[in-house]
Amino acid sequence: MTGTRTTGLALLTTALMTAVAVPSALVMATAGSGQSQPPAPRIAGGKPFVDTLSALDRELWAVSDGWANGPYMVNDWQASQARFDKGLTLTLAPGIVKKHRYSSGEVQSKAKYGHGYFETTMRAAPGSGVITGFFTYTGPPFGQPWNEIDVEVLGAKPREVLLTYFFGDDKISTAIPLDFDATAEYHTYGFDWQPGYIEWYLDGRPIHRVTGDKLPLPNLAKKLMINLWGSETLSEWSGKVEPDAMPTTADFTCIAYSPSAADSMPCHELRQQDNTAA
Repeated sequence: MTGTRTTGLALLTTALMTAVAVPSALVMATAGSGQSQPPAPRIAGGKPFVDTLSALDRELWAVSDGWANGPYMVNDWQASQARFDKGLTLTLAPGIVKKHRYSSGEVQSKAKYGHGYFETTMRAAPGSGVITGFFTYTGPPFGQPWNEIDVEVLGAKPREVLLTYFFGDDKISTAIPLDFDATAEYHTYGFDWQPGYIEWYLDGRPIHRVTGDKLPLPNLAKKLMINLWGSETLSEWSGKVEPDAMPTTADFTCIAYSPSAADSMPCHELRQQDNTAA
């Protein structure tokens, strides 16, 4: 880590901890048509943070280990598949235990987070049948209805990013084309979940916005999760898993949460500092 990066991280952390005001929603095109739902009360949760993932912060993160989500995934979760060293690397590889064909890595926050801006700088994993996810989630495993907001890159479609939100058993998903290969380059992805809207960002620029006119917006505090997984039962969506392409990896160099995108985009700002210093 360079001196410039360390100083920038300290300044960003201080700014995050003192920022409390959330500006009014920007006026721009929204998904769908019709009347949006009225803004909900602001939901509180965990504190703002910036993590450059040089080592596992055990106050922030829990690493999934020794279990699996269900039969729709080809893999279980093993702590050995999430490595912190100058960033976080998740590895999907042939299974460590015989019960599953593959093992992979997942990291989830210990706290649940309310309204705010969630951001990561990442390079998604290549390979058909492989999904790199950055998302917030709560649901039946936590004794609550399903609430989720996603950024996903399918290894079979590396020139698009999939933006989705769930409310109960329903979801709205939008594929945004990219002018780069998301499995070959690092880029910064984020979503700003606020009362009345969700707005997704790419490299500091807004790329998609929803206001809940077609499906109510998520309304519960959620855990922040990062994972890499494969599927064969969802192959029409994700493509077929190719054993010869394993192992495959996804890399993350920054994860952050701030009160709003207008207050701070910590990962994007750190990446700009690094590019300037290079």
